Amino acid sequence: MRKLHMIIAASAAVLTVGICVAAAGFFNSVEIPFTAETRPAGAQLILPDESKGEVRRLRTFDGKGGGTDQVLRKDGFTQEVVYDSFSDNRRLKETTWFPAKPGESQGAKQSVRYFAAAGVGTSSLQVWDEKGNLIRSGELVKPTGNSNRWYFAVKLFQNGVLVENQMHHTDGFVVQQDRMRPDGTMESSKRFMAPNNESYWQTRYFLADGKTVDYQEDRSFGSYSVTRFWPGTDVKKEVSAVTPGNRTLQLFRADGTQARVFDEYKTLGYGWTDYSDKGKVAFKRYFARVVTKTADGKESERFVIRFVEEYNQEGVKVSRYEFNDKGQLVDVELHKSASRKTRTDYRFENGVLVKRTEFNSENRVVRTVEKPEETVQFAIKSDWYKVEARPAVEADRVNVDSEVSHGPY
Repeated sequence: MRKLHMIIAASAAVLTVGICVAAAGFFNSVEIPFTAETRPAGAQLILPDESKGEVRRLRTFDGKGGGTDQVLRKDGFTQEVVYDSFSDNRRLKETTWFPAKPGESQGAKQSVRYFAAAGVGTSSLQVWDEKGNLIRSGELVKPTGNSNRWYFAVKLFQNGVLVENQMHHTDGFVVQQDRMRPDGTMESSKRFMAPNNESYWQTRYFLADGKTVDYQEDRSFGSYSVTRFWPGTDVKKEVSAVTPGNRTLQLFRADGTQARVFDEYKTLGYGWTDYSDKGKVAFKRYFARVVTKTADGKESERFVIRFVEEYNQEGVKVSRYEFNDKGQLVDVELHKSASRKTRTDYRFENGVLVKRTEFNSENRVVRTVEKPEETVQFAIKSDWYKVEARPAVEADRVNVDSEVSHGPY
């Protein structure tokens, strides 16, 4: 009999250990799967998801495969999750409340989320602060036209006033941000031009009417530009841009024709191009950057005229004059024009004519004369030598010099 008692006691101990082990395994899992036959009809404690800060999850069943989970989190927030199907994890609605204050049975509502048909993605969402002010709302947007992409439209609020509209891909990436003024007009609209890449975007800033574009920014890797418009129109007034080592400024007339262009390669020099009233190239000047060493070993920078080009009313080049660092003529091209039947080139060394090259009507060389004994004169203007200052370029506010692509290798 004593031996039998010992066996029973041992068995009980083993059973107790087994129950403890089973209980430990039970409370370490996230959720217990139930079948239609074994699922209890009443409420059931389900293992909380510690990774989400849950400390308790109580489940009730509707008898149709779904039901409701009541969740308590460590931070004091509570949730109610309504399921259409537990086995498929297909959720319908999730409501979250703020922690209850002293004397309250339940805190203020913090958010309500409805799920898409699959029970995973969000169909719509509303979020409030503790005072009951709506701070964010969103809803799933169906594809339109030939597109098959779904978007999630989000509205952001401050003190009950709409401050921003956003459009997201369903993976959460923001593709558009529209910022609003207190009066409801649009202040700016930012669009991200490449999927899941925040480095490529375009932003438009609007005048007080919220419709007319004041200026526009464009950004990509190694490039940034600012476009200004003539007031009240969509006609460009100026476009400034920077790329690694380069900066440009384009100026336009109110009728949309090009007026001037500034183009600089920082280590080489810069040029100005003027355009006729018709928007045709009329005149070009390029200033070369010359660097010399001073007596104390420091570098001294200056700019000198390198070449001048003249064009006719149709934008066709009629002459080109090239100079050395001392301002002396090096090459002259006199192209076919109304006053010249064919092109003639001249080459100088140290101010002395050393070569004349003649062309036919098809712009092919027909004769070269070395050291021609003749005196030639050209309509060179003193204003050509005056170095025109480099302009302020608005796009300089973004430095892209380090953004150099080295290709796929």
